[in-house]
Amino acid sequence: MLKLETYTYRFQFWTALALYRLVLDLSYVYVLVPNFGYMGFHESLTPFSYVTSWVVFILLLPFVPEKIGRLSDFYRVIFFVSLIVPLTSFFSANTLSFYPLFVSCLAYLIFVFLTASPCLKLLPRFPVFSEGRLFTLLVSMGLVIFLIFWYQYSGAIKYINFDISKVYEFRAESAAVANVGILSYLNSWVYQVITIFLFSFFLMEKKFLSASLVFSAQVFFFAVSGHKSLLFYPFMILGIWVLFSGRQGGILIVISLFLVVLLSSIFYFLLDDVWPVSLFVRRALFVPADLTYDYFMFFFENPHVYWSNSVLSGFLPYPYDQGIAKLIGEFNGSGAAANNGFISSGFAHAGLVGVVFYSFVFSAFVLMLEKVSSALPLWFSIAVTVVPLRSAIVSSDLFTVMLTHGLLLTLIIIILFSSNKFRYK
Repeated sequence: MLKLETYTYRFQFWTALALYRLVLDLSYVYVLVPNFGYMGFHESLTPFSYVTSWVVFILLLPFVPEKIGRLSDFYRVIFFVSLIVPLTSFFSANTLSFYPLFVSCLAYLIFVFLTASPCLKLLPRFPVFSEGRLFTLLVSMGLVIFLIFWYQYSGAIKYINFDISKVYEFRAESAAVANVGILSYLNSWVYQVITIFLFSFFLMEKKFLSASLVFSAQVFFFAVSGHKSLLFYPFMILGIWVLFSGRQGGILIVISLFLVVLLSSIFYFLLDDVWPVSLFVRRALFVPADLTYDYFMFFFENPHVYWSNSVLSGFLPYPYDQGIAKLIGEFNGSGAAANNGFISSGFAHAGLVGVVFYSFVFSAFVLMLEKVSSALPLWFSIAVTVVPLRSAIVSSDLFTVMLTHGLLLTLIIIILFSSNKFRYK
């Protein structure tokens, strides 16, 4: 009976994934192509590419966990639905090389096998600190208060803007006065890591007044910094809290994404307003897929970087006159800083070897975070890690995520916060 229930649930999960993939295909062809063709979203669908994309999709289904019992299970699902599925959909509608899709799937399979449960036993034991939880909370609240006052003292507050459609008009001016020296890192850590940690903690403790104060601070940081993603982080945490408090189904993630894509497309056809599709479907799902192909196309024909723009800058000459993101922005005609996830950036650095290396490093971080947060509620572990880890998958170089986006800081916070007795001074 139990086995029958398992098979039934798995069938439902796979059906939900297939429907999600199908609605992505339809949204791409009937909404993105007519409205965003000038951005590179074209359609040259062939039976071969479409069938091949579905074969790849189906072959990977057994590696996607239908139940979220561990932190790594959650990121196996997120990796699949936020990058691999949009990649298969993008490949299906265009006449493109199979190689970028193959390498991306290889990276996913490496992550799946490296995050298998036995690998946890290979990790070292982490220290436990006396009063680590109290120390983490006090320092976190102090940093939030500091950034509020710093925005006022530095003069960045004069660029405050609550209109989400105008964020790019003030972002550079605000950053010029607020992000000076080490504060260019610290400010980012506060509104991408610290506020998320505090908001999640107060939800866990059911201190809703304190949670609302942190939420208000995050809205203030969005308005001053001009980063619209900050406005969506608290809602994402609320969604994780609702979906995974007492529930462990990966199908909840898939159904949520399916509804977002479907309702955004319906909104477009009923009201002739493409903004929801642009934000939730184009920007969040198909831009990373499109940029993956741009990165592979450019660095397949041009020299790799080999980390000469970062950790090996003192040993190797950088072969270009501008950063990788700007290079790709010039290559695809957007002129923007075209950042993408660790698969693209790994290929930019060292080709297939770079992708494999980054897959190992990313997997190691997920496993370390899983080990140190094992005593915490699963939803809380997901909430405090989702921003930097999702950035690593779809929007930033892995080493950049470690430092600028606060992945290392997240690991330190969880180690300190999880401490409950004295072991090391």
